[in-house]
Amino acid sequence: MVFNDKKDIDYDVVPVKEYDGMGANIIKMMLNSIFEPGSMVRLHENIPENIRNQIPIFKSIKDYLRILEREGEITLTKIGNLPPKYVKEIYENNEIKEYLIEEEGYTLRTELDSRGVELTRILAGLCKYTKIRKNKLSLTKAGKDILKDEAEMFKKVIQVFTMGYNWGYLDGHEHNVRLSEIVSYNYYLIGKYGETREEYAFYLDKLLEAFPMALEIVVGESEYETKKKFGRINFLRTFQRYMEYMGLVTCNEKWGNEKLKKTELFDKVIDLSAIDSMKRYNKREVRKNHLEDVVAKLNYKK
Repeated sequence: MVFNDKKDIDYDVVPVKEYDGMGANIIKMMLNSIFEPGSMVRLHENIPENIRNQIPIFKSIKDYLRILEREGEITLTKIGNLPPKYVKEIYENNEIKEYLIEEEGYTLRTELDSRGVELTRILAGLCKYTKIRKNKLSLTKAGKDILKDEAEMFKKVIQVFTMGYNWGYLDGHEHNVRLSEIVSYNYYLIGKYGETREEYAFYLDKLLEAFPMALEIVVGESEYETKKKFGRINFLRTFQRYMEYMGLVTCNEKWGNEKLKKTELFDKVIDLSAIDSMKRYNKREVRKNHLEDVVAKLNYKK
């Protein structure tokens, strides 16, 4: 077969081992968007209220907005924090907990003692649901309106948490390690393997097989240390913080033997059907254009 005679064929439909058997066209669409109508990874339509309320970060933000609705406005402390009684109300009524408070007996004093409460305030602000005037915190018009449409609030909160917020603000690592660009692939991996594979090392190897260039965003003293450092940041940000705060995975952190598991919520919230549709399309295109023997000849490694 002469490849030059097939100029009109889209070779991106050919399955690639490094992409877990998916075509490059699927990967490109994964990197292009998430949680939008044309994305490979979407939220299910018409997620019921009882399911939305099981998403820890969403419920926390909803409760926070309801407190502001109830109070009208809240006078912040001199340094701009929530008064302790509201911090405790948000923390105690939600699932995002702190190990030092729950297990070590530390006292919850301010929102800075709880990543969940801190994140709740930040995301509500990024969604433009709250405002501060003369040290008084209150709902914006958008915040008041969105309380009448919690389904729309859910979509907005998840989208902003995923793409509009730097996950690095809640840990001590470099802020420039942006992992949201490849989170769609992590969603794919958890969706496919999350019921049978718990070892984080498995997911890390799969991710780096598809995106070896991801290691370029961290610097280690050796190749081993670079992978170890990237793996630690990815586990912390993508799974322990982001996905666990969404209630989609549970993480068991044991140094060097981290594990994670897909929860029942995952399949009720995350829609990966577009990937399956594209796989079927690619298979038809490969068969139609007699590309079966191209798989071994095309080199997708850069």
